[in-house]
Amino acid sequence: MKTLALLIVTLLTAGCAEDFTNIGAVSRTGLENPDDTSSVIPGVEREEVVEFSFEEFLSQYSTTQKRDVLWVIDNSGSMQAYHTGVVNKMNDFSAKLDQLPNLGDAIRMGILSSDTRTTNMPGTTTPYNRPRAGFAVNGRLDTSMANWVSTFNSAVSGLGVQGSGIEMFMKPATDALTADPAFLRSEAKAEVIFLTDTDDQTPTSGGMTVSQLVDQFGNYLGGLKGGIDNVHLSLVTLGLPEWGCNSSDDLYNGANAWANAWPNTRIKSMLDRLPSKAYKLCGDFGAELLSLAQNLVTQSVKSEVTLPKAPVPGTIVVAYNGKLLSDGVDYVYDAATNSIKFPNLGFFTDPSKPLIIGYNLK
Repeated sequence: MKTLALLIVTLLTAGCAEDFTNIGAVSRTGLENPDDTSSVIPGVEREEVVEFSFEEFLSQYSTTQKRDVLWVIDNSGSMQAYHTGVVNKMNDFSAKLDQLPNLGDAIRMGILSSDTRTTNMPGTTTPYNRPRAGFAVNGRLDTSMANWVSTFNSAVSGLGVQGSGIEMFMKPATDALTADPAFLRSEAKAEVIFLTDTDDQTPTSGGMTVSQLVDQFGNYLGGLKGGIDNVHLSLVTLGLPEWGCNSSDDLYNGANAWANAWPNTRIKSMLDRLPSKAYKLCGDFGAELLSLAQNLVTQSVKSEVTLPKAPVPGTIVVAYNGKLLSDGVDYVYDAATNSIKFPNLGFFTDPSKPLIIGYNLK
């Protein structure tokens, strides 16, 4: 294990506490104030501390887990600016994914529109609901391909804004995966991304409630992936009322129309009932896309760190950004290999902050 150059391993004398107050101020020669016991985690004192930057942790101790990413993008008339925003930011998006160690074909992409009409687009023999990229009908698309970014961008640009004003997201995803179940690889987790300035309008029958529809969709995805824990939704949307986004969609184009409708929207129900995260469509849309890419990176790796010395059982603490991570949830200690294992790096919400592991010595 390297010290000083890539990893920082700081041995503290017995009785001295880690200074969690200034985690970001830890120097490569040791804690700046090793005797400072003021801490945002009171009472945590350990004899050995190991610190990692995000880049070090990702490149040295992580392996990439495959992820199948299905985009369903609103292609109605109000979405032109957002299509352009996706294309303009995709090089930055791909640069984030390039951080993943041994990326290869780890990230598979598929692109669908929100238009479920089965009739042909004008002047073509292609139906409106045909998958735009990444499916069996038009060839797989993954990060092992040299031209994956340009192929993705061409597909998004080709969506146009002549799609149906009845925008659907759950139905296109369900239809496409039913027609081409091999899109989802058995060894990969699934990420479903909905990008829209309105709510989902998937039809229901038999008096089905919004909650029942969302649960049905979650059960469908979970059934394909061996459980809903292997599925995650990213909803790039007008989102929470406090975001102050206003829709240009016909359904919600009045002042505060989206905020007033929010409690009963299907988007809100998805956020409430399924593993999911919302991203803001209005404002700095590019920054939100990069945040989504960062989340894909942190969720698409698993990591294992072998400790330099054996700890006293029960004394291990793992902290990030001034807070203790949860043993058994965020990490587990494997005594047989003297290592700490992380199922993902979702806690790395700010890559500028280091991860710190502390423990007492046997």
